Amino acid sequence: MVDPSLVCPSVTAPAAHSPNIWLLGRGPDLLLVIATPALVIPAMFGCLGLGLSTAAQLNEWVMTFGAQGHHLPGMVRAYGDRQLFHRFRFRFIAAPALLAAACMTCAVYEFQSLIFMAFLWGIWHAALQSHGFARIYDAKWGCTDARTARLDLLLVLVGFSLVVLLSPGRLQFILQMMAQAGFSLPSVQMLSDVKAMGIALGVIVGFLWLSNAVHSYAQGRGPSPAKVLLLVSSIGTWAWANIAVSNILLALPLFEVFHDIQYLTIVWLFNRQRAKGGASLGPLSRRLFAGGALGLGLYVLLCLAYGALPPIGDSGSTTYGLTSGLLAASQLLHFYYDGFIWKLSHDDTRRDLGIDKGHHAATQQKRQRWGHGLRWLLLFVVPATLLILGESQNTKPAHKIHVQVANLVPDSALAQAFLGGSMEAKGRDQEALDAYLESSRLDPDFSPPREAVFKWLERWPERTSDEPTNLSELRRWLGIHRQATARSLNDQGVRYAQSQRPREALRSWRLSGLIDPTLAEAFFNQAGGLARERQIGAALNVLEEGLRLETNPKALELQKMLRSQRRQSLPKLDHENIGHPSGEREAQNKVKNSP
Repeated sequence: MVDPSLVCPSVTAPAAHSPNIWLLGRGPDLLLVIATPALVIPAMFGCLGLGLSTAAQLNEWVMTFGAQGHHLPGMVRAYGDRQLFHRFRFRFIAAPALLAAACMTCAVYEFQSLIFMAFLWGIWHAALQSHGFARIYDAKWGCTDARTARLDLLLVLVGFSLVVLLSPGRLQFILQMMAQAGFSLPSVQMLSDVKAMGIALGVIVGFLWLSNAVHSYAQGRGPSPAKVLLLVSSIGTWAWANIAVSNILLALPLFEVFHDIQYLTIVWLFNRQRAKGGASLGPLSRRLFAGGALGLGLYVLLCLAYGALPPIGDSGSTTYGLTSGLLAASQLLHFYYDGFIWKLSHDDTRRDLGIDKGHHAATQQKRQRWGHGLRWLLLFVVPATLLILGESQNTKPAHKIHVQVANLVPDSALAQAFLGGSMEAKGRDQEALDAYLESSRLDPDFSPPREAVFKWLERWPERTSDEPTNLSELRRWLGIHRQATARSLNDQGVRYAQSQRPREALRSWRLSGLIDPTLAEAFFNQAGGLARERQIGAALNVLEEGLRLETNPKALELQKMLRSQRRQSLPKLDHENIGHPSGEREAQNKVKNSP
């Protein structure tokens, strides 16, 4: 978010020389910038525990009102600060047009490449925001040298990247998108080696950072305590949300809300200082940041309103594609603008953040003018173009992609869910069920695989009469829902019977009994269906299973009737064969082997 390369001309002693090491004050900074997760996380889990919300609802609220809504303040600064707009007017005019055109085109043609780039840049953006706050706190503490600045940057980039590498959910998405763009995926061994090297690099960077901090403290000029707390909070929350939290719908907003609150806080503080300092602001910016409850309330409401903007039209329509492309462009513009509008190398930025006015980096400003454009050319335009071209020409079947990704990231609930869908589309029902059950085991709160299992159970009677090979796992997975599921299948069998579909009815009743062997009604219904199909022996066997569970007068009556029919259906002996040894044995064998 802010300049990652704050370099002080000299190193001064901290604390005693710094009148204010906080942005808003100790309490507000801890609440809104540093220790925000300590409040947000209990609040979110409290809502879940009290039944006030579901993970899906929390995800929708945070990702809509927070993730999209916090783009607006940057837009307000870009177009409401006349001095800033004049300085970068070409970027503010050209970038929206180009990005909007690219995003709308990709959305209409359903290319996923820009979504992938937004995902990668989102990680970069989150890491750089943490680094930006770290630089601000060190600058307010006194000053920090270039080595510390570089190590801070290296720490957040390696830390955030390593978490992505070790996160099943994040890694699954990256591999999925790479495969869709036509890139070859690594082998299992290669991916394991990359993870090992990533961990080793993380250990080395952590050691270097700690060594530098200890050395600085030994010289009486260690890093800002606020910065240290911020880095621990940011990287720790990012790691916990992406690795430890299995619920996909909950993991995403846990860090997003932290990021959003930080951003809204710094933007409000900065623009408030700009307004107080008499900066040349537009009417809306002056109203929002003039101070008072009215301005703050309007600021929050506008962010919420912007976040609530939805795509227009029905999903799949051209209008829907165009408007969803515009919303995607908003996210990319947010990343693009934040790369240069918050640079600490700008005098007015440092002044309004309360950073040492003696720090001067005019020589950097010229470099940054070209550096920002070159960075976006190399890290966004070129890879996005390659991804779009690869995706448009890729002919690899989705089924093969899902199989490959699931093999590479077997502990990803989403990868297993995609695999289940692919297997089911191929008619490989047993493998589909295995994948759905594994996905649900990995993330019990992830609803798509759970819904897929229930749909699989409903369709099973129409597909096969084979017993599920993973019956014990299915029973365990159903848990407390086993009896309800079995009863539902039993009722489904009744509906099949009423619709003159005896085969499907028998399969439904059979599966119902397999899932819940204590449901006597399923056995009685199955016996009745077998009797109507003239399968007397099988009907009697199923009746006995049901009668072991409970005594039923109608079932006993049916049993008596079937036994009578069975006796009547025994073959009559030919009197001419009676007494003849071979004929007697033949007749006895007929009786013995009769149904």
